[in-house]
Amino acid sequence: MLPIEIQDKLEVEFVDKYGLAEVIKSLRDICDLKAEHIAINWQEPINKDNSLGKMWTRLSNSLTTCYQKTKYLSNIVQGKR
Repeated sequence: MLPIEIQDKLEVEFVDKYGLAEVIKSLRDICDLKAEHIAINWQEPINKDNSLGKMWTRLSNSLTTCYQKTKYLSNIVQGKR
């Protein structure tokens, strides 16, 4: 768990400024970039089955679901649905 000072900074500088859905979407994009980087730059036999890249892709997929649900709930709260 991050120290409370860091959590406060994340809340004020990112969540309050951009919204939770956008922060989640950005984290998803970072996961996609990590997966791509690993797939392109890691050579055999270090990552023979690309399990690390697959892990980042699974995280990205989970964050996509999280983003969609957060965006949906945000729209309900704002009366857009």
